[in-house]
Amino acid sequence: MIAFRLASNKRTLNQKKQPSKDTVVRIPVKAIQAKTQLELISLVKTGAVAPFKEAKVLTTASGTIQQLRFNLGDHVSQGQVLAVTDTRLMELDLQKSVTNAEKLRHDLQTYTELLQGQAATQEKVNEVRQNYLDAVNQVSHDKKQIADAAVKAPTSGMIAEKPVEEGVFANAGTRIATIVNISQAKVQLNLTEDEVYQVKTL
Repeated sequence: MIAFRLASNKRTLNQKKQPSKDTVVRIPVKAIQAKTQLELISLVKTGAVAPFKEAKVLTTASGTIQQLRFNLGDHVSQGQVLAVTDTRLMELDLQKSVTNAEKLRHDLQTYTELLQGQAATQEKVNEVRQNYLDAVNQVSHDKKQIADAAVKAPTSGMIAEKPVEEGVFANAGTRIATIVNISQAKVQLNLTEDEVYQVKTL
């Protein structure tokens, strides 16, 4: 009985060691021919409407704002005077510059005549001439500052911002207004890197 049992177990183990036969399973599939076609992708994005052109009006000279010739919502034209700053100190500086330049002009003439009579050196004449040229440049600078006291509109459009009022002191570069041109508008929106390549102008 023991020998029979051992022989039976050996046969069972040998059967388990035998490789199992693969069963073929048939799965039905459908195949179609591949082809290329144009795919339209619709993107829906939220954007912000912005003016076609926007300009900030800045002062070019320091001084107290005497006049503001515009209000919010006003339509202004390019070159129109929008503000005027106080020029009294600038005019005093200009008077001093003109007086100094006139004095140096007379000095240059005098020293030139003395040089001809060998009563002055060429170095002294050159020094006086350079001082005279510097004074002339200062006169031009003061005149330009007075001209810049009248702040003009850099472009045509509508006044969208008015951050200052009359009577305040404004340094050079102070923003006194923002002008927007709304005759045309543009939409600003954010796109991902993939979406940028999908957008085309129609």
